[in-house]
Amino acid sequence: MDFRFKSKFVPLLLLSGLLLGSILPVSSLSTVNKEPYSVNKEPYYIFEKLPTDIPSDQKYVPGEILVKFKPGVSEEEVKNITEENGTQVTYTSPYAGFKIMEIPKTKTVEEMMEIYSKNPNVEYAIPNVIMNALMVPNDPYYGLYQWNFKAFETGVGGGINLEPAWNISTGKGVIVAVLDTGVAYENYSIYKKAPDLTNTIFVSGYDFVNNDAHPNDDNGHGTHVTGTIAQSTNNNYGVAGVAYDCSIMPVKVLNDEGSGTLAQIADGIYYATEHEVDIISMSLGYQAPKIDPVLKAALDTAYNNGVTIVAASGNDKKSTVSYPAAYEKCIAVGATRYDGSRTYYSNYGETLDIMAPGGDMRVDQSGDGYGDGILQNTFNTTTKDPTDFGYWFFQGTSMATPHISGVAALLISEGANGPDEVRAAIQNTAVDLGTSSWDSYYGYGLVNATAALNYVQGANCTQSSGS
Repeated sequence: MDFRFKSKFVPLLLLSGLLLGSILPVSSLSTVNKEPYSVNKEPYYIFEKLPTDIPSDQKYVPGEILVKFKPGVSEEEVKNITEENGTQVTYTSPYAGFKIMEIPKTKTVEEMMEIYSKNPNVEYAIPNVIMNALMVPNDPYYGLYQWNFKAFETGVGGGINLEPAWNISTGKGVIVAVLDTGVAYENYSIYKKAPDLTNTIFVSGYDFVNNDAHPNDDNGHGTHVTGTIAQSTNNNYGVAGVAYDCSIMPVKVLNDEGSGTLAQIADGIYYATEHEVDIISMSLGYQAPKIDPVLKAALDTAYNNGVTIVAASGNDKKSTVSYPAAYEKCIAVGATRYDGSRTYYSNYGETLDIMAPGGDMRVDQSGDGYGDGILQNTFNTTTKDPTDFGYWFFQGTSMATPHISGVAALLISEGANGPDEVRAAIQNTAVDLGTSSWDSYYGYGLVNATAALNYVQGANCTQSSGS
């Protein structure tokens, strides 16, 4: 396949003119016109997983401990202690002097650590903890262009710190409903499956625009959003996704122009809730002084059924967040650029919750030769040919939103229970970008996937010890 990179500003799909029952695209931001170009490079591996016989979920090597005896303890004394405890020395470090002790099969690692730690001749007794290489996917364009997934450094590289997070969770077992223009998820009629969604897991969805069971994308926006959440990853092809082992439910509520009705959005929310999704992701919205009762009822139903709802704040450069994001049951997402600052288009205000990379195509702070957009696999959004796939840079709060949806999937897979726990983990561990704690320009700050997962693991340990 010829990897074609294309650059386009994709605005948040804005609900407006509710009296007319229509949803219209944002028109206040112009498209960034940039000539398409090709990158013809042979794919290459940037990471190889180290072979090991140890299960990936094991924290230390079973059946052995590391013991270091105090200076002056003779080998004869060591032999007597090991024999008394039924252990056997299998290795002695020529550098640090510690010994690997094989323990009796009738004893646990914890029990033998305690026994040896109490011995006055022992300096320390610890488990032989397993270290893992940080997961860096072999998708060839990940390392080159997906700055948004890397670790955040103040003023440089405003990513969400995914690589350590992938050692903890990849979103397995979680279902994310993408309410959008559809997804290029199947080969059906005139539609083709996006090449870099080949290994992505899909569950049945629905098309509320055409009223059928084939929510295919005829715009390109929904496929790009889905890629950020769950692009096929570590497949030596294209780019990566945040929670690549989660399942995607495509729910088409917007047409080929990015428009849809309030009724379609509400029904999409009900459908996803009834089909027991864990997360609803909405890169869409409308400006209004308050939420209407139809949408409020749908969102309340989803929230009350344990669904985490993530929505975009809007691209209007306004000090008010768009609905549905502004509703208290939703996590409202604003957009940052490479240096971690809020993008010029991102809405802000008292209902803003969190920030994630949305991109700024006007600048190349990453130094990769292209405007700092969010790169994913979708089809040509100019011709809207659903078979003409490439890799496109988009920008907008639409692009920021799926970062949070993906992180939410990582958290739920690791044990976060319900929308309140997901929100707490994301908000309490965010990188503060504005004034201390929450502020109206950055919410709680930039999401940190690894820190949020550590927060969930800590909460789980606390609950276990208290039970």
